[in-house]
Amino acid sequence: MSPTIRPATKDDLPAASALFGAAFETTPQWRWMIEDDEARHAVLPSLLRSTLAQGLARGRLVVADDDGALAGVACWMAPGKWRVPAWRGATSVREVIPHVRSGALLGFIERGRVVDGAAKAAHPAEPHWYLGGVAVAPSEQGRGLGAQLIREGLSHTGQLPVYLECEEGLAHYYETFGFRRRHRIDPGGGAPAQAGMWLEPDFGT
Repeated sequence: MSPTIRPATKDDLPAASALFGAAFETTPQWRWMIEDDEARHAVLPSLLRSTLAQGLARGRLVVADDDGALAGVACWMAPGKWRVPAWRGATSVREVIPHVRSGALLGFIERGRVVDGAAKAAHPAEPHWYLGGVAVAPSEQGRGLGAQLIREGLSHTGQLPVYLECEEGLAHYYETFGFRRRHRIDPGGGAPAQAGMWLEPDFGT
């Protein structure tokens, strides 16, 4: 049976945060911001939880529910509600502090500011929905679940455009949904570049 796609609830946040953390911990951007593998694995769910909570409260947080277990998550920010710097949003200080004390997160705040500043500078000013992230559990990948979550979200954006940032290597994937490259986001300082992707509503879903 295919997972059921439904709006998330507050009770879904812990599992959704864990899934997001697992999905993003090996991405070039997060590997650059937190070089220590153990620290990144430990703190990323906590750091990303504020983004998901923002989507739940001021946008749309959608999950793919596989008989009580989360198989996927998509986080959408409503127009004007996208400003959530994940690296400043730790919701579990207990998980983060040990790694700060050990020095494993040395340089993280400054690197986060570099990435955050570049993303904010490039972010479009016109009204739009913002896709803050899509994550699929490893056991569910390859079944088209990510595409289902994206299409479900696009069906709720009305006549407004949609914007997202992604690794440059993933730009072609989002182009299959009608997104077009709007610009290249290059923070400098050795940080991996990203693609800013834009979807006009007349592309359809």
